[in-house]
Amino acid sequence: MHESITLTLTGNKTSLSADYFPSINTNKKSEIALLRLQTYNTFPNINETNNRMRIIVEDEKRNVNIEINSGCYEIEDIKNIILKKLILHNDSDLIQYGIEFDMWVNEHDFRCHIKCNKMIDFDVENSLASVLGFNKQHYFSQHGKVHRSERAVNINHINSIKVMCDIAQGSFSNSNPSHSIYEFFPSGRTGTKVVEVPANLIYYKLNTSNIRSINISLVDQDHKLVHNFREKLTVVLHIKNCES
Repeated sequence: MHESITLTLTGNKTSLSADYFPSINTNKKSEIALLRLQTYNTFPNINETNNRMRIIVEDEKRNVNIEINSGCYEIEDIKNIILKKLILHNDSDLIQYGIEFDMWVNEHDFRCHIKCNKMIDFDVENSLASVLGFNKQHYFSQHGKVHRSERAVNINHINSIKVMCDIAQGSFSNSNPSHSIYEFFPSGRTGTKVVEVPANLIYYKLNTSNIRSINISLVDQDHKLVHNFREKLTVVLHIKNCES
């Protein structure tokens, strides 16, 4: 029986697992903690659930349906993608409609502002409205009209990332038992390296004394698995014997 064990799991998913044969024997008072986590800040904020809007022109057959590919975006990125799609339409069969569009965020209250000379339709399936702070409805065009979002922009729906370990116990999410052993939120810009090294290790009791396998996953505050475009993820864990 080991006094101290280090386990390293690595892969290209946010759900990692390992099987051990022979199994790892610990005592009933052994505890586990996260030593280090390394990956990249590529957690998407736009996906297939929040990536669509539509601009309605006079001829409904020529409505412009806008869909943004899953990825990591800032508000300026979203604006530029919309503008590019509108330019393509304006340069082709929609030139006679002259679609104009602009979007920005107030730096004081973080409300999104949209100016468009055509009707904006956020009442579509998988609407972008939740990201930009608007209601899921139509916004009618008026000369010089600027639409202000009802809520602050929600450019990142992830408030925290939990490191879940299925052989750990002792944490709670609200009033429910949880397997979480660490929480963090990437502080760097999109695409930068994420290295999480806890300043003070927090140990959790093991729920087994015979480790045949282990499963690690990264989930958001709602316990939904987060994704990172298959970037490398490395998790290092420490198990210590607390019997003495």
